[in-house]
Amino acid sequence: MVAAYLVPADLKKLTEEKEAELLQWYQQDLPDAATVEQELKRWRYKFQSSTEPLPSTALDTLQTTSMVFFPNIECMLRIFLTIPVTTCACERSFSAMRRLKTWLRASMSDERLTGLALMHVHLKVKIDRERVLRRWDASGHRRIHLAFNSKTGPMQREEHMEDD
Repeated sequence: MVAAYLVPADLKKLTEEKEAELLQWYQQDLPDAATVEQELKRWRYKFQSSTEPLPSTALDTLQTTSMVFFPNIECMLRIFLTIPVTTCACERSFSAMRRLKTWLRASMSDERLTGLALMHVHLKVKIDRERVLRRWDASGHRRIHLAFNSKTGPMQREEHMEDD
């Protein structure tokens, strides 16, 4: 991505051709496209004779540099940071959906399918089962009341299910 050359550590690699490509790529999103060239000159000058260590990532640049006088560069760096590098996350979610939405689950509601997909994709998130069961019990759904037995609490009920 050409916006990576706006990072002060890589600013020397920004050639005129790459600058033109940068302007063409981000022109529609910039707050004031007419002032970009002058802003880029000021940006280069700002880091040209800096004795401090230069930021080496776009995120460090946005966090450590005052962007008051560089609204176009700030916009380009923010867009650059939000564009995903790969499509792995999208492909992973489609693979998960293929495993979840089988012909046996074809009549599943969108809300339930979304919940299952999120649980599948975010397997590492710890869930407090007792809290979930208490919330479902408070919701008043008939199916949820079957999960609780008046003699056993939710955790004991779960243990009985494991014994079966």
